[in-house]
Amino acid sequence: GGTIGSASDADAISISSGGLVVDSARPAFSVYGNQGGSGTAVANNARIPFNSETYDRGSNWDTSNYYFNVPITGVYLFRLQLYHYNANVLINFEIVSEDSSDSDMFIIGRERMNASGSDMMYNYDALSYLVAGRRVSVRNTVGATRTIYLQHAGSHTVFQGALIG
Repeated sequence: GGTIGSASDADAISISSGGLVVDSARPAFSVYGNQGGSGTAVANNARIPFNSETYDRGSNWDTSNYYFNVPITGVYLFRLQLYHYNANVLINFEIVSEDSSDSDMFIIGRERMNASGSDMMYNYDALSYLVAGRRVSVRNTVGATRTIYLQHAGSHTVFQGALIG
């Protein structure tokens, strides 16, 4: 076993005697919205307002503008759990990457389907190679406002991500 870096080094990695990485400063986050109520309206092309953090290793989540600032170039895994609150409508939520001016957008992952009723839970993952300085968020891109459930500390709608390689 041993340590790469030092205890004060944000990039330090500890390796067990069995060769396993046991501590790492890799960026990772889990965020949710705390707007409460019976549902939160998300306008077309707006970001889901994830304004609360369960954890944010590296302090890269912007709770005011609702995006993850990619701090290190690498492969990232993102997961979205979405609790949809509109009945029988088309939904289209995308995990997107944008540059620092919110342009040059590309889609990392998407959930597009006709919801069969209200109170529907959807889960999807996205894997992407991203360069430092990109912003990652979740947007409603269906062409109309959609309502999602944002309360109970992320037990309904939650967005997570981590650098994996």
